[in-house]
Amino acid sequence: MKQILAATSNMLARMRELQVTANNISNVSTPGFKRDLYFANVIEEAQQNLANKGLFEGSVKLQERNIVDLAQGPLNKTDNPMDLAINGDGFFAIQDNQGNEYYTRNGNFTIDKEGFLVTNTGDKVLGEGGEIYLPDGDVQISKDGNITSRDNLIDRLRIVVPENPKDITKLGLSRYQFTPNETEDHGTVLQGFLEQSNVNPIESMIKLVSLQRDFESNQKMVQSFDEINKQSANEIGRVQ
Repeated sequence: MKQILAATSNMLARMRELQVTANNISNVSTPGFKRDLYFANVIEEAQQNLANKGLFEGSVKLQERNIVDLAQGPLNKTDNPMDLAINGDGFFAIQDNQGNEYYTRNGNFTIDKEGFLVTNTGDKVLGEGGEIYLPDGDVQISKDGNITSRDNLIDRLRIVVPENPKDITKLGLSRYQFTPNETEDHGTVLQGFLEQSNVNPIESMIKLVSLQRDFESNQKMVQSFDEINKQSANEIGRVQ
């Protein structure tokens, strides 16, 4: 029974990690996407490294969760003046039509029909003065986020960093939610660039195949133990 429970537990863990890895792969082409890491797996790998050095024995029960890997993604030059990337720490502040504030690394922005700077899903990009109105398409954005048009300062991009990087929540549509820290200690803004996803597609595909094999191996193990238990029950039933 213990073997079945252990194998089943491992199957469930690998299934969750398969889902996380598959989602990472599906977002390889999403600008600014940050891959998820399966928390239990991160700890398992750390424990294995310690065990290899003879510094760790035994096992512990782990709480499973996903954490967001904030590693910088590659920067791709697009020469589109509305494409913005952050080189370093920080997120663009954005706001939906209901006034809810979120944060994003996806700088694939455009100007809507009303003249506001928006995300590709229609959220307003926020400056220190609120929504950013750009009546003239001729816009320059400096590395510190200052937005100018015809030498006139319009606003400054509002860029925030998470108060606690471990408490970042993904909401979909390139939106993130966390408690912001309004600090000047953030990365620089690059106009005419897009940050690419930080998912390594080859590495992720190899991991996906490995997880699938591990899952199937545990599945066969559970089936084998179940068959053995059935045979044992039948043998006991025939004893007179």
